[in-house]
Amino acid sequence: MSRLAVFVVALLGFSACQSVPPRDMVMGRERVCRKHHIPLVATRMFTTSGTELVHYRYDRCIECEQRCPNHIPTYWSLYRTELHRRPTTFPYCKLCEEEFRRCIGTTPCIMGPNQAMQRTPTRRSPDI
Repeated sequence: MSRLAVFVVALLGFSACQSVPPRDMVMGRERVCRKHHIPLVATRMFTTSGTELVHYRYDRCIECEQRCPNHIPTYWSLYRTELHRRPTTFPYCKLCEEEFRRCIGTTPCIMGPNQAMQRTPTRRSPDI
């Protein structure tokens, strides 16, 4: 009886878990954008070394990212920057990327080719 109770509790617990829907789906041999149903474009990009944590500073960027599942995320870049140094290939949806850029407007979510990574200045104690 106790095994059955544990099984039922585990089954109910796992059924309550929410899974994150995948950003893309496979149709035939192509990876397709789940939102726009067009093939993803694999493009040569640059990524971080894997040890750096990259995130958006503004809430607007996060809201737009949730609406555009297959845009180019912050840890990937079309340009080599101080932060994005490793060359790689990444698939993205051109419509999601256009929609993301329209959504963010003038909010500085994306680093351009000539922008250096913004660092928060550290406060030093005055020399005594």
